[in-house]
Amino acid sequence: MIINKISRNTAITIVCILLGFMIAVQFKSINNNRKLSAFQNKREEELKDEIINLQNKNYNLENRLKELKGINEQYENVGNIEEDLKNRLIKTKMFAGTLPVSGSGLFITLSSGTTFNVQGADLLLLINELRAADAQAISINDERIVAMSEIRAVSNSYIMVNSNQIFEPYVIKAIGDPEKMEHSLKMIGGVIEGFISYGFKVGVEKSSSIVTPAVRDDGTVIKTDLLTPVEAE
Repeated sequence: MIINKISRNTAITIVCILLGFMIAVQFKSINNNRKLSAFQNKREEELKDEIINLQNKNYNLENRLKELKGINEQYENVGNIEEDLKNRLIKTKMFAGTLPVSGSGLFITLSSGTTFNVQGADLLLLINELRAADAQAISINDERIVAMSEIRAVSNSYIMVNSNQIFEPYVIKAIGDPEKMEHSLKMIGGVIEGFISYGFKVGVEKSSSIVTPAVRDDGTVIKTDLLTPVEAE
């Protein structure tokens, strides 16, 4: 009886020990699962916050990129405007005759005959015919002809152009379409035919490399001291 009782007590003790061990293991496992779950939840929150921060940074970077693109476009526009203004200024100067220019055109030489002398009116007639044939730049003895140029005969020995005395032979350089200008000058009843009838010596030569100088820009030819620009309303 006593042995059976001891055996039973021992068995109960072993069972209690095993049960306690199992409970402890189970508690530890549950505790670890709770910690792991809490860690995972915390990590998820941290990842969410990190994602939100990255999204905010990306949004700010996109806005900054748009801003920088806008600034770059402004600089490009300024560069384009500056280039456009430079081109307009060059065209304006060429039109006004304040820049030397080159191109294809005609060399025309004109000298008096034995009966008649070349007059200022003859040069004016020639210049007007060249302009009518779309000559874009004209000079007489390297005096650039512009809107304010004067051409007048003072004596039988010289003609005044841009307040300068020029002498024979008169060399006219005209930049434009050589064929068109030559056809205009040599047409029947045209300028050249009239000059020949006066006994003038006339030469016309085509060239692909004519250079006309700039007009003097010292205020003696182009005068604007009495002009005031009108502001556009």
